[in-house]
Amino acid sequence: MSTDIVFIHGLQGEKYVPAFWDAVIAALPAHYTAHIPTYNSHSAIEDSVTSIAHFLQQKEIQHCQCVGHSLGALIAAQVLNTHSSLRCDHCLLIFPPWHGSRLARCAQRLPFSSYLFGAAVNDIARMTGSPDIPTKSTVGVIRGTQRIRWQRPETLLTQPFLLPSANDGFLRLEETAVEDADEQIYLYENHMVFPNSKNMVNAIVQFLQQGTFRNRIKDKEEGH
Repeated sequence: MSTDIVFIHGLQGEKYVPAFWDAVIAALPAHYTAHIPTYNSHSAIEDSVTSIAHFLQQKEIQHCQCVGHSLGALIAAQVLNTHSSLRCDHCLLIFPPWHGSRLARCAQRLPFSSYLFGAAVNDIARMTGSPDIPTKSTVGVIRGTQRIRWQRPETLLTQPFLLPSANDGFLRLEETAVEDADEQIYLYENHMVFPNSKNMVNAIVQFLQQGTFRNRIKDKEEGH
């Protein structure tokens, strides 16, 4: 029997799907069927939730597992919370801006920020609390601890002035904390890169299969 998995990309991820998820999909057992919707990630989060829900309805997906990356993690959680008829056994949130984003708040202050970054970044910048966690799913979280290297030009905006504490290159570690999640692990991974390292792929596939991370790390950072 086939198991549907829905992969939801993050900000500007529509430029890179489906290749963004290639390594993960290649590692999945044959009975999994991957679905990779695209949406305009510059739109307001509410509009993106509607877009993903429409995709699921078109595909007649009523029972699935779900993986969301960054902005896609917020969208995945909101889809599950607002569409009670959708059954999701395992929901995996990768690098979620669960408590907003300092970078998003800084970006919001720039001239023409809505044009440059879109409504979704403004939505994240205005977050005053954390979203509701999907209560009918086993929720796992992968949090990154690898900063962007100085050689990359975008680090002029992010390191070390805006993200002086532990971070994944775009989100501070405390911004990705999902307090009521069933499982959380830290991986020495970067927000910018495709999820194709062995550690990342193994963690994703294992959680989708078992709803848990093997040898999970709860209270310390990996890779430091």
